[in-house]
Amino acid sequence: MFQSYADAANTTIEGYGAGLEIDLESNPENASKFNSFFNAIAPENATAESLPSISTRIGVAGNLYGTGIDKFFTKYSDLGAGDKLQGIDMSTEYAYFDAIDYLNKKGGIAYDAANQYTGNYYNLDVNAALLMGAKLKNVNITGTLEQDAVFANELTNVRFNIDANGKKFDTGVNGIGLIEFAGDAPSMTPRVNAGRLVLRNISSDNVIFQGGFSVDVSALSADTIANSSISDSGASFTEAIYGTTEAKNAGGFISSNVRVGNETVSGSDNYYATNQQWVKAANEDEWNEYGEKKYPNKDLL
Repeated sequence: MFQSYADAANTTIEGYGAGLEIDLESNPENASKFNSFFNAIAPENATAESLPSISTRIGVAGNLYGTGIDKFFTKYSDLGAGDKLQGIDMSTEYAYFDAIDYLNKKGGIAYDAANQYTGNYYNLDVNAALLMGAKLKNVNITGTLEQDAVFANELTNVRFNIDANGKKFDTGVNGIGLIEFAGDAPSMTPRVNAGRLVLRNISSDNVIFQGGFSVDVSALSADTIANSSISDSGASFTEAIYGTTEAKNAGGFISSNVRVGNETVSGSDNYYATNQQWVKAANEDEWNEYGEKKYPNKDLL
């Protein structure tokens, strides 16, 4: 399955039969082989001209973190050679990209006690993530979109800090743990029945919430909320967090529990949790039940 190319500049990889297959689930050592395979094709001194075109099916089962495939795709993107990857067929039904090992090396917590991002997530280029098409866990998605994007797979503890570049940006159907949008907000957010959705910025006037457990728009002003369609979304959250009373009044989210800053103004705070606790609950699968929804145990940290 694995080959080394003496002259990668003149090599076009053609997939025959099943293409490239890698089983990381039962044989984690394959990750280093996969890494060597991609490094042979796109070495550190590669140029747009030297990068080969690729037309093959890549079937993966297991965690793509550590295989080097994200850096491989990012290199093509950074060098403006993304069109050479148009023939790739990523078969990723059983694949995911989970950088929990990286997070644990940094201390295991991506948010401080004040719910601010610590910078500890693994940075994953947005265009590489789209090419992989795998479930994403414990990553910070960065970079500038090169084309319309739909993240159709499950997101777990994912932070987006991207420049949408005027492109359509949707984030699929399901989010677990802490899902934060620090850069451009998507036109459609994931449902977070076991998670908190955080919006730090809105550049679009058409943001659709799909509802779920917790939404935090405390970074948004009342004017920003009032001048966007998010106030008309009708999404039902179990918890909504606003920065000011004015923002709450402009928000219009249907919620059984409303907070302004740290103050509970309606409902109960029995299920209130920090961003740290959302991250930890998702990684350890430790939840309390709230009907069909889930929330972290306050004693988790």
